[in-house]
Formats: sequence, C-alpha cells, structure tokens
Amino acid sequence: DIGHHRLACSRGHTTALARVRGHNLIADTVHDLASAAGLRGAVHSGVPSLPQSTHKGDISIEFEFKPPHGQDPTRGIVGDFSLVHPQVGASAESEQWGTWKGDKAFTTVEEAKISHYSAGYAASATPWTFVPLVCSTYCHLRPSFLRLLNFLAEHLTSRALEAEMLGEPPDHVFKLLRHRVLGQVSFAVAIATAMRLGDHWSDIHH
Repeated sequence: DIGHHRLACSRGHTTALARVRGHNLIADTVHDLASAAGLRGAVHSGVPSLPQSTHKGDISIEFEFKPPHGQDPTRGIVGDFSLVHPQVGASAESEQWGTWKGDKAFTTVEEAKISHYSAGYAASATPWTFVPLVCSTYCHLRPSFLRLLNFLAEHLTSRALEAEMLGEPPDHVFKLLRHRVLGQVSFAVAIATAMRLGDHWSDIHH
C-alpha cells in the first residue's frame, strides 16, 4: 500500500518538507505546553548544542531534574522527537509494505537517540538530561514521552489551582489537564501523520 511508503519514506522534496513541518509542529506543541506550565525552555534553534558540536535536540525545558540512582541534579531536559511508522514502507521492501515491525521499530530509534545525545548533554558545562520523545503514526506515545506530558500536566495543575480553579479537587483538575495535554499532543501527531500521508507540506488544521 502506497500509504505505508509515504509514512515511512524520507526521500523527495515535498515528502521531506512534510516530515519536517509535521515534526516541528509536535515540538512546538510541547513547547507551548511547557510555557503554559510556567517552565522556561527553548525549541529548535534556541536549544543548546552538544559540546563542541552543532548537533542539538528539538526542545529544552529548564527545571531541577533529579536523575535516578543518586546522580547530581541537572539543569533540565533536552528532548528529541521522532514520529515513527511501525510498519514496513521502504522502497527496497515494497513486497513487504504493511508488515508490522513490532516494538523494535521504536526501541531502535530511542536507542540511537540516547547513544547520540545522552553522554554529550550530561557532560556539558551545565549538564542536561536527555530524553528521547518518540511517538507512532497511530498516535501511540512512548513511555518517556508520556512521563514528560504527565510532568507538564502536574505543573499546569499547580498553576490552575493557584489561579482560577480554587476549590476544585486537585485530582480532578490533574485528570482534566492531563487529558487536555494528551489531546493537544495527539492532535499534533495526527496532523503530522496526515501531512506525510498526503505528501502535503503545508499546515493542516481542518
């Protein structure tokens, strides 16, 4: 099916533009949520680079991040997004288009990102914690992506309770805002997927 090819292939001028614009839409959506949660951060060109390199993630969010295992806190997180199609769609494998690749489709991307970014950001003059932010063309968000969105929902809840939602039970506010956060990001993922599928690089909002 040609749809699997469009979702998986990165070749072609229009296809590449559609992938980049969709990718950036997801990053911008998460950045907007972080800003609404009162957290400082940057997206795209404003993200700090790896030491002695021009390579950088897609988004940075500043807060005192405490890694597990007793490691020293870092300045925050740097994340890098990928929208992954979990079915075969490469030109060289046209006879297998549509075949499910399973969880490996995601873990391969996550492991590659961690290998490329994690040690470098941890060794920066001001250390950062790197987080791979991977989602599928079926709007499935990977655990590390979901943990970040839960964290943002918690901060949005705190701000809401301090402002216009006093008197509401905190767990009710959190559930409401968590659904809103997940909805906004899932919508951005769906638009990015539609841009690839339609081979359309312009924004699709309707």
